[in-house]
Parts: sequence; C-alpha cells; structure tokens
Amino acid sequence: MRKYILSLLLGICLTACQGDYSSSKEMSGTYITEEMQDRSMASGDLDMREQSNQLPPRTAEPPAPPPAPEENEADQSIRNSIKKGSKIIKDGNVRVEVSDLKTAKAEIDSTLKQFDGYFENEGYQSGNYQSSYQLRIRVPTENFEKLLKAIESGSGKIVHKNVSARDVTEEYVDVSIRLNNNKNYLNRYQELLKKANSIKDILEIQEKSRRIEEEIDVRTGRLRYIDDQVRYSTLRLELTQAHEYTATRKARNFGQQLVDSFKNGFDGFLDFMLFLVSIWPFVLILGLLWWFRGRIRWRFWKKEG
Repeated sequence: MRKYILSLLLGICLTACQGDYSSSKEMSGTYITEEMQDRSMASGDLDMREQSNQLPPRTAEPPAPPPAPEENEADQSIRNSIKKGSKIIKDGNVRVEVSDLKTAKAEIDSTLKQFDGYFENEGYQSGNYQSSYQLRIRVPTENFEKLLKAIESGSGKIVHKNVSARDVTEEYVDVSIRLNNNKNYLNRYQELLKKANSIKDILEIQEKSRRIEEEIDVRTGRLRYIDDQVRYSTLRLELTQAHEYTATRKARNFGQQLVDSFKNGFDGFLDFMLFLVSIWPFVLILGLLWWFRGRIRWRFWKKEG
C-alpha cells in the first residue's frame, strides 16, 4: 500500500514538472518571437528614415504664367487699317495785341471763311484797361497751319503762341478693337436669347446684353469725338486792345440823396417793428415781470404807510 502511494505521488510530481517546462518553453518562445518582431520593425523604420534622408527635398514649383493674349485676325486687320492713317490732334493757343479791336475781329471773320473755319465759342470783355475777344476756332486740320500764318502776318502783335500735336492712334486702335469685341459678344448673346427656355436665363441674357450695349454706345461716342478732333483742329485765339483808364464820376444830386436817405430810414423803422413783432413772447414776459414788480412795491409802500 505504501509503495502504491509513493508511486502515485512520484507520477504526479513528474506530470507537474513536465507542464511547467512546456509552459516556460512556450513563454520563452513567445518572448523571442516578439523581440524579433520589434527588432525587425525598428530596423525597417531605420531603413525608411535613411531612405528619406537620402531623397532630395521637394521644392514647390511656381505656377506657369498664363499665356499672353494673342490678337485674332479681325483685331489685327483693324490695327493695320487704322495705322495706315495716323490719328493726330492739333490745337493751339494764340494771343494777339491789336490797335483796333473791331477791325482785327473783322479780319479774323474773313480769314475763317477763306479756310472753311468757324467759331465754336465767342466771348467779349470790356474793362477799364483793355477790351478783348476770346475766340474758340475750329478749322480743318489741313488748313490749321495756313490759318496760323495768316494770323501771324496780320496787323496785330503776337504776344503768346503755343501749338501742340498729339498722336492718339493707339487709343483709337484700342477703343476700336474693344468695340468690335463688344459687338461680337452682343451677337452671341442674341443667339443665346433665341435658344433660352426659362425666364431666369432670358433675364440674365438681357441684362448682360444691356451692359454690352452701354459699352458700345460709350466707345462709339469716344471714336466719334476723336474723329472730330482729328478732322478739325482747335485754335484758342485772344484779341486784346489796351486803352487808357478813364474814371467816370456821377454828379452829386442832393435832392435824390435826401429822398434815398428818407426811404432808407423808413425801411429801417419797418425792419425794427418787424423785429419787435418777431420777439413778442419776450416782450410779453418782460411786461408781466414789470407789472409784478410794481405790485410788490405798491404793497410794500402800503404796509409802511
């Protein structure tokens, strides 16, 4: 019986020892496997860092500039047709001293008829020291120089002269091209208007068409103004005649001055009365205060008496 119990205990101990050994072996294998995985991941991260350090840094490239707008054939044809005849605006300012203002003005009138010119504006001033005509003359550009020579060779003395010429060809070309583009856009919107189905689209197209039509009117007017300034040059001419100062003094009239003084006094009296009427509330308040003051003084004297 004792041998049987000993053999049973010995078997239990061996079984327990084998279980502990297998569990420790499994745990050690697990630790080894996890350590190897950690080492492999660390080495992988190190390799990735080394590769990233070896790669050149990325630099942000600037965006490419938009291509320059190119003129189409229509714009180029407009530019070439206008540049064949340059747009030059000529104008000038001339001041002439004359001995007889009326005679000099008559000479200018006949000269303008000779060169197909006209007065755009005409003004006359008469002062104590001089009289003058301020004339704004429009004359065809081909006769502008001829008119200047005729004025210079006249009887008067040139005291001031300034003539200038401005080339507005580039402005005229730019406005013409923009006007042509506006007309093309307007035609496209009119075509879209025929195909529009909803009221919203129709209203939007009509609003954009209205804006384009306004731009067309403005640019058309600008071209007309430039054409007019190119065809007709402007000359601002001033004719002056100096004369001695003659002071005129009116004779004193005592009776008239007496009547005027009486009238001024009467007007002043009326103004004063109107002033009193306008401040009637203050006059009423002052009267009441004076009345109360008198009542108080009368009672005081009555008590003393």
